[in-house]
Amino acid sequence: PPTSTRDSIRRQRQMCIRDSLWGTDIGVLGVMTVLSVLFLRASIRPTLGSAASGATGFAKSMAENLTAGWRGDAEEFEAAEARKRSLAPITCLIFALGYSVLVFDQVMSMEQTWFSNLFGAFVTWGGILSAVAAIALISVLHRNSPGIGPHLTEKRRHDIGKMLFAFSIFWMYLFFSQYLVIWYGNLPEETVFFRDRLGPQFVIDKGFSEAAWARAWSGFDFSWARLGEGYGWTSMIVWACCWIVPFWVLLGQFPKKNPYILGTVATIVLVGLWIERNLLIWPSVVKEGGFAWFGGLQMAIALGFLGAFTLVFLVYTRVFPSLAVPESD
Repeated sequence: PPTSTRDSIRRQRQMCIRDSLWGTDIGVLGVMTVLSVLFLRASIRPTLGSAASGATGFAKSMAENLTAGWRGDAEEFEAAEARKRSLAPITCLIFALGYSVLVFDQVMSMEQTWFSNLFGAFVTWGGILSAVAAIALISVLHRNSPGIGPHLTEKRRHDIGKMLFAFSIFWMYLFFSQYLVIWYGNLPEETVFFRDRLGPQFVIDKGFSEAAWARAWSGFDFSWARLGEGYGWTSMIVWACCWIVPFWVLLGQFPKKNPYILGTVATIVLVGLWIERNLLIWPSVVKEGGFAWFGGLQMAIALGFLGAFTLVFLVYTRVFPSLAVPESD
């Protein structure tokens, strides 16, 4: 066919792929939003109780809407537990599969030749780890709050600390499992991802030249200076924040129970995961930037999302009670 016809067919194909990609990703986000709202509704309905009669304004209208057909505390708690048992596995499954597809489309596609089946699980698990870290930090900050404070006991703080400790280990396990397979396979189309992010010290060039071997792990020839190549130091910061610090600091029982230690570790993990999310993107855009992810615009975007999350959290806690409101006599 003529060149103009081939170009037209190519453009149409690209548009179909683009529409399919965005349709799939928006669909995943839409389904997750619906499931999250349904699960949240099932969770908060029993906590409202007689809040509708004591609330005012928007909080009153929301409470009345969510408690329509109220059947009493005991029956509502039982019904809510049944709904949550049904919704929880569906939500977890859609989250794991859906966000893996989302990560493949939005992140892995930025590296033209690189692919990894484990990448979706690794990034998705980072989201779960960040959720646990956020819960740990919020529980520490609210440990003295009226109403909910007495329920944030040392035992529960210990349980959250164990989750943060274990989940950080599994996050590193997924990363190393992905890295190890690519390292010993040593295929150029696979090693490019880690070369851009870890630098040449952690991978070996195809052919095992003497220079390449010397720059890798021959005789434990590790050089701190070589971490300055690519995003090496940024990767070390992520490892320290997301695995080294939570593993060694939370190894015993006392650090998990201590609110100051647990809160500090949770904050470090959250900062590390924010840097890790930047590390997934920036080396695909700026190959030798090193710290291109750190700047005024980047910080403004991060603070904007943090402010939006804080605003939603504060509005939610002003409208809905954190604990169940019992029925009045």
